[in-house]
Amino acid sequence: MMLCSTLGSCFLSEGYSNLSTSKILYSYGTVFTPKNTTFGVIVYHETMGYRYTSDSEKQTIVNRLKQIGNRIVLYTQPEGWISWDLKTDVLRFTQLAKAQRMRVVWALRDEGLPDTHWIDYRNWTFTIAQDAQAAGVDELWVGVEMGFRLDSWAQAQLVNNTLQLIVDTKQYFSGVVTTECSWWEEMDAWGRAVNDTRFPSKLFFSMYDPYDVFTSRIDLGLSYFGSKFRIGEWGTNMDLAGQEKITFGQGFQARMNYIISKNITEAYTFDYKELDNDPSQQTFGLWTLSTDQPKPSWNMLLQYSST
Repeated sequence: MMLCSTLGSCFLSEGYSNLSTSKILYSYGTVFTPKNTTFGVIVYHETMGYRYTSDSEKQTIVNRLKQIGNRIVLYTQPEGWISWDLKTDVLRFTQLAKAQRMRVVWALRDEGLPDTHWIDYRNWTFTIAQDAQAAGVDELWVGVEMGFRLDSWAQAQLVNNTLQLIVDTKQYFSGVVTTECSWWEEMDAWGRAVNDTRFPSKLFFSMYDPYDVFTSRIDLGLSYFGSKFRIGEWGTNMDLAGQEKITFGQGFQARMNYIISKNITEAYTFDYKELDNDPSQQTFGLWTLSTDQPKPSWNMLLQYSST
């Protein structure tokens, strides 16, 4: 993840009446129906080998995320699937989520390994795809954060290689296969590929931008991809008091309102918990690590899902 470090506060507690829709979420208030956006939450540190969770905590996490929506995204690192034994945690989360009839997504992160490891990454992806098939996973995101490779690849090459990886992975997995594009990638390059026969049925983008860029990129994505456009990651750095990092501008609620107003079908929030031990810190994460308390952003998602 690329995170901003400038501190500030810009939490907004009131609704936004100037958005072009009647479906606006007001802070702990009313959501006007019908609702066309499904929100989900990303499990990251717990399935990337950064934070140990017991089986009972895994169950608690799944139970909580079920309150937000019927979908869960489990991140993992293909190169650590066996060597770090990430497979065990991911499979257990999957089993628990499927028992609650949740839609399970595995997101296979590409760490921007040297080009000499590209074949290794592809082979790791195919191995995990077979495990996903056996586990009853619904969806695979492959080549996630491949934007790190732009140091050595042109954007067009990245798009081409990702599309081919999607196609090749379908030989091993019968569910939906797509990718999540990095927030610093050129959306135009993906727009130029939209008529490629390899283009997936839906395309996810991570959205970590100042608010005006966040909204303009959503508008651009919808203009290029229409109903295929999805948000794979979004969120803000928030503490328990609702204070956020000023670099991002506006607040979690304003971003959430904009997603709803644009009828984005799916949007996944990063992430369940961050590795901070101080609940006063402005970090990502919907729950604090040390005190195990929900942040205001969690309550906003919960209000939306329960209305």
